Parts: sequence; structure tokens; C-alpha cells
Amino acid sequence: AKNLSLLDQLKADGFNTIHPIPPYDNATIFQQILDKTVELGLYIIYDMRTNYQNLTTVAQQVNAYSSLPNLLLWETAHEPDGNSDPFSAARDTYDLIYQMDGYHPVSIVLNCEDYNFTPYVEGADIVLEDAYPIGINATYSPVWHTECTPDFGHCGCDNCKGFLYDITARIQTYKNRLEILGFDRTKTVWTTPQAVGSGAYVTSHPLPIMLTNCLCSYWSITPTGQQWAAMSMTSLNHGATGMIHSNLL
Repeated sequence: AKNLSLLDQLKADGFNTIHPIPPYDNATIFQQILDKTVELGLYIIYDMRTNYQNLTTVAQQVNAYSSLPNLLLWETAHEPDGNSDPFSAARDTYDLIYQMDGYHPVSIVLNCEDYNFTPYVEGADIVLEDAYPIGINATYSPVWHTECTPDFGHCGCDNCKGFLYDITARIQTYKNRLEILGFDRTKTVWTTPQAVGSGAYVTSHPLPIMLTNCLCSYWSITPTGQQWAAMSMTSLNHGATGMIHSNLL
């Protein structure tokens, strides 16, 4: 693989986890990446977002990668609420993974503030929020050319105002819901502070590692380093127990 030195740089910068985004089309390159992360002592999040609803494929992946010495967790459903995935899909995959593995937690990422939270979180130990408020137009979508209201429209950050408070509110809302549902001791909230902004939607890269895959035209600017740090600290101060930053390498 090319540019594996990027992993060395991430390690030197203090990161401890890598989240490759599927599809993993080149098995040789993907294995080189895995081997390099083991060498550097970096954890891996294994992502099934493109095929988590195919339980046969899920079983094959669990069999292949559950013994990785640096596997941190499985990610299954990525924004199932925004994509209107079947309500039972995340839970079905969760149950299968626990039958086969049981040692590694399962995460999902939710896009919406309040769309069918309960059935989706039943399929996860870790619930990630991805409110990206920096640089949005909170009332009009530049992508869909429609207004954004509490009931209609997509402006890149569901029911957001375009301030750091949006992250505080999202984390606290998710925590409160987990507590009400009786999941406060068995599920936790992580965050994905925004590190992307103005730019094109990138679908390929010489080193196919991204901390998330993101349509960037909703955001007119890219967060500054200070804004990135503020979002990170705000997330931790308000109860997020883990953090995966969204960016391209």
C-alpha cells in the first residue's frame, strides 16, 4: 500500500484508533493497513456499514476479523435513521455478532436528533452522534434547495442552530433517552466532532482510511483547529465517553 507513513504520523500525533471506511475492495492493501496498525499499537474499528444487513456477509467478516489483536469494536449501521433502514436490522446484526464473538462491543452512528431512536439503539453498545454544526445554513439546504424546519428538510445537522450548543444538546438528549429506556448502564454515547467542511464529496483515496465518509457541501467552511478542539472538549465535558474524529487522511 502507498502512504502507510500516514499511520506513523497519526500515531505520532497522539491518535490511538483507526477507522477504515468500506468497501475494502483491495484485500492485499487492507491487510497491509491492518498489519501496520498492529505494529504501531493502533486500535481498529471494523466497519460493516455497506453490508451489515446481509447476515451471511456479516458472519464471514466476524469469522475473518474477530481474532485481530487490535480490534476495538464493530460498527454496523451508519446513520440508519437518516437512511430509513429497517428498524430490526441493527438488532439482528447485533445479536448475530454476539453469538459469534461476544468480546467486542458494537457501535452505530445516528444522524437524526429524534427519528426512531429506540429501535436503532437496541442494536448497539455504543451510540455515536454526528451533529456537525460548523458552517451550516440552519434554515435552508444548499444541497436540496429547500427550507429546513423541525419537520422538514436536511441542512447537514438535524435540528441544529449552527453553534457548539448543538453538540451539547445532542449528547445530553441521547444520554437522557438511554437512561429513560433503561440502557444507561449497558449503552454509552460517543461523539464524532466535525473535522470536515467545505469541499467535494470524496469517494476514493490512495489510502482508503477515513474516520467517516461525508458529503461536505452542506458546510460552507471547515472548522478551525480551535473549533475542533472546542467541539472535542465540549463533547467530553457533557458526557461522551469516546470520540472518533471525522476527516480524510
